[in-house]
Amino acid sequence: MPKQGPGIFVRVRNGDLDSALRVFSKKVKDSKLIIQIKENEYYEKPSVKKRRRRMASVLRSKHREEDPI
Repeated sequence: MPKQGPGIFVRVRNGDLDSALRVFSKKVKDSKLIIQIKENEYYEKPSVKKRRRRMASVLRSKHREEDPI
């Protein structure tokens, strides 16, 4: 068996590509790879990242205050 480098690999058994594709899709979704790719699609200045994260935090805290448990 050849050495595997970094990345996501799926073994295709008995030529069953459908099940291999399902397994691959699940691995990609679980690894949050798509989210990472979308975040790094364009350069975002550190100040903009900080502002976006701060606003998300404020929205989360407001949402928690509105929904008493």
